[in-house]
Amino acid sequence: MIKELRDITEKDLAYMQTHQVTVTEKLDLIYFKVILNDTGVTTVTAKNKPITEIDQIVNSVYKNIISFVDSHIKSNYDSIYNSIGNCEIGFFYRPVPRTCVIEYNNLDHDFIIGNLFTSVKGNNDIDKLSELIGDVSVLKPICIKERICDIPDHYDSINIVYEMTDGKTWSGNSIYEIEGIILTCGKLHYKVTVNHTEPNIEKTTKKLYRDTLLENFCNVILDKNNTNTDYVLDGDSTYVEKIGLLFLDYINRTNIFTKMYIEPEDLLPPNVGYIGDIDYDVFTPTVKLICKGNELYKNILRILLITFNRSVFENKFKCFNDDVRSKLTQILTRINTKK
Repeated sequence: MIKELRDITEKDLAYMQTHQVTVTEKLDLIYFKVILNDTGVTTVTAKNKPITEIDQIVNSVYKNIISFVDSHIKSNYDSIYNSIGNCEIGFFYRPVPRTCVIEYNNLDHDFIIGNLFTSVKGNNDIDKLSELIGDVSVLKPICIKERICDIPDHYDSINIVYEMTDGKTWSGNSIYEIEGIILTCGKLHYKVTVNHTEPNIEKTTKKLYRDTLLENFCNVILDKNNTNTDYVLDGDSTYVEKIGLLFLDYINRTNIFTKMYIEPEDLLPPNVGYIGDIDYDVFTPTVKLICKGNELYKNILRILLITFNRSVFENKFKCFNDDVRSKLTQILTRINTKK
């Protein structure tokens, strides 16, 4: 995590006062990385997690990202690899003008190359890369300062940003309407925040709703009177088809909504920002019809798809009691077992 400039150490400040400093706008956009090497192309999130098929189904943002990578990078793999070689490309993505807190209306393209790391230093040509990829912008420094001045005792972010940039921005927003700037000096990185975009959400409450839903789900699905369970869990349908069938069975049988009131937002991830739609094309018309008209059901379907996906299973049921944990694990195991 990049530290705020107000927290700079005396040693780092002394270094930045005698060395060149690059000033770049901090973008409040979705970030992902594309890794390109002699084995092919891999797309990962900002947290270095591969973007899976389920990610693309539950959130169209990921589907759009993969579509972009397929059409602009994988299709041009030979040209890019021959020119750039092994590399890691950092991208920003604007699916809608306001993805989180900041609104961007002046960008030329929705995909922006933010940085490029190459195994051969001489191949680090981000402008050439953008030409090979096409339909992208490149995040350029706002300016380069020969050095920075002392940080005033009264830290005023707007004044600092204006002094650093002369009031200019990369995005075309005013300095009052950006997230902030990043100062890079050698291996040092500091930021000046103008508008805070970090989520301020009560995660405990959202987790409670999710856990309550999952506990109810496993009890309904594995109820001894539910004759559909074995047919669905042990059938030869795909994972997505099984989840769709279990989802329909669950919402037809559960009485949870008569016992507690749940808002659709209660079942969304604990973050602030744009979340895309579900890819309805992979489901039956019945699932599509029910979810398109009901945000609550849509978010239940999202939770089920993510929860029982073995590829991202990381002891996710450890917070439940033994009985519930056993039932959830049984569902996960059976639904992913190939016949």
